[in-house]
Amino acid sequence: MITAALTAAFSANAQYFDHLSAGLTLGTDGIGIELASPIGNFVEMRAGYSFTPGISYKTDVDIESKSVDKAKVKAKLNMGDAKVLFDFFPIKGNGFHLTAGAYIGKSEVVTLRNAEYPGPITGLDPEDYGTAGIVIGDYLVTTDENGAAKAAIKTNSFKPYLGLGFGRGCSDKLVSVQCNLGVEFWGSPGVYAWDPHENKYIKASEGDFDNEDAAKALRTISKIGVWPVLNIRVAFRAF
Repeated sequence: MITAALTAAFSANAQYFDHLSAGLTLGTDGIGIELASPIGNFVEMRAGYSFTPGISYKTDVDIESKSVDKAKVKAKLNMGDAKVLFDFFPIKGNGFHLTAGAYIGKSEVVTLRNAEYPGPITGLDPEDYGTAGIVIGDYLVTTDENGAAKAAIKTNSFKPYLGLGFGRGCSDKLVSVQCNLGVEFWGSPGVYAWDPHENKYIKASEGDFDNEDAAKALRTISKIGVWPVLNIRVAFRAF
């Protein structure tokens, strides 16, 4: 799709980067900012950044230690990506478009940490640092040398995107609106726990869980290979 779009862009009598707009986006990929410009008669290029603003949830979980039985943890949606997208308009003068491109950014889409992170779990004896751990579905996330613990759901940091939409990112109007619907291809997400001894994230496998429900949840997470993207973009023409 990108090859076809660029071929059309560099056709005869095409106009290149003769307009520029700045836009704000809101959707399932978060809040974003974008710049857009035409690179031919049938193609526009959009580039920008989108992120989710601090959506989090706190709860209590069990902890294996000699000093405390419970720990409060905080799960946070952690999406943040730069993006480069090409909108291909197959019908001249019509706002319908096909889009191809990519989101590039954080691989940790969800993080799970003790609520006091990077400080130690409240009440945890310093002698337990590095050996105690919080229990997530019978999976032990060991604390580090500071008594803190963290885990994450990770995807590929490079996420190809395909979609369609209506409206132009850079039009002759001072203000324009564009709607987009598509999917990011994440790869195969996994659950990772920080290993203080290896000093890196280690991917969990089904064999790490004694609880069948937890193992089933892990299988479900690994199958979520795409993320649906629906957003609205309001653009302001610069020139």
